[in-house]
Amino acid sequence: MPAGGLAAGEDVLVVDAPPQGADPVVGTPQSFRATVARVGVPDINGLIVADLVADAADGPALATRAATGRFAIVVLPAEESK
Repeated sequence: MPAGGLAAGEDVLVVDAPPQGADPVVGTPQSFRATVARVGVPDINGLIVADLVADAADGPALATRAATGRFAIVVLPAEESK
């Protein structure tokens, strides 16, 4: 989760990340553009779930990353998101 949090309507990149403690990915990591649809409230452990809207073709790759937790979310500046 970005330090500033997420808000519905923000455009983001979901970027591949290596496992915790591993070296960074060699080369440019794969990324996927998406828009935040909803952001949930933190659960008892502080976990926050966000619903993203992305291209249907990216759905399987995004679901895999969500299942493994190996991704980072980058909020795009408003002028770059359009």
